[in-house]
Amino acid sequence: MSGRTGNNSNKSSGGIAPFGYRWQGSQLVIENSEAQVRKLIYELFLKHKRKRVIASLLNDLGYKTRNGAQFSDTTIDRLIRDSTAKGIRIENGQTIYVDPIVSDELWEKANNLLGKKQTRPPVHLFVGLAFCECGGPMNINNLQSYICSNCRRKIKAGDMEEILLTQLIKLEVLNTNHSLEEIWQTLTSKEKRILIENSLCKITIGRTDIHMEFAVPAHSFKTPTTLQQNLSTHKSHEQEQTEHTLNEPLINETEASKFLGISKMTLLRKRNAGKIGFYRVGVRVLYSKDKHLIPFLNQCEH
Repeated sequence: MSGRTGNNSNKSSGGIAPFGYRWQGSQLVIENSEAQVRKLIYELFLKHKRKRVIASLLNDLGYKTRNGAQFSDTTIDRLIRDSTAKGIRIENGQTIYVDPIVSDELWEKANNLLGKKQTRPPVHLFVGLAFCECGGPMNINNLQSYICSNCRRKIKAGDMEEILLTQLIKLEVLNTNHSLEEIWQTLTSKEKRILIENSLCKITIGRTDIHMEFAVPAHSFKTPTTLQQNLSTHKSHEQEQTEHTLNEPLINETEASKFLGISKMTLLRKRNAGKIGFYRVGVRVLYSKDKHLIPFLNQCEH
């Protein structure tokens, strides 16, 4: 057994054995196959620090919960918090000692980290691109204003966006008939940042004016492929397939949008929402009519 001492026994009153354990008479003993997975959960969490990432990694590796379901962030949270893994089971107010799957130190580190609020770093649209005319970089303070680190000149973040839109108001985006102004508010912060990075070299903030240096001439500004390549944040097994695994030719974004009768922007949104599958071959996004597009059309009909 675990070697712990105390007035409480290691006998339980029953119930469902925690993941990583099984019943042997009236005692909980380690179930090796599950215990390996449960220990892996703690180790991965200390490395990646995100419950959803851990669940995705376990599912990708083919691991399942005891009832054969996929792991979720909720399941990961519950398993990390359960003190049974470190050898202490609380049952009806009583402490029951069992063999530990992880050390006290590993359990404490994971739970201390779990107690911290997990947040994604905000996307700052103009950081690294905006500079004051005095030469100092313009840094965001509270997500509301950009401030020069040298002379403390300030401009509101919302004003920066408005000025950018006045420069790009007549441009078409993603080969659609919609201007950037029309779709700007529907874009995520990440999508906006990608567009800004691919259109601007530098923004100089002066006392009375703002100068924007574009990466390309304004009339030729297009972002069809760069935006689509960078917006894919989730890779599935299907996406990592290559062309030679199919008997049919794959088609690109333009051909796919024409086949479906929708714009490229709509295609992008449906794809990001997981409603249309795709393959990623290098930096290209390609589609199979049989595997991706026709099933989507069938779903729309239903």
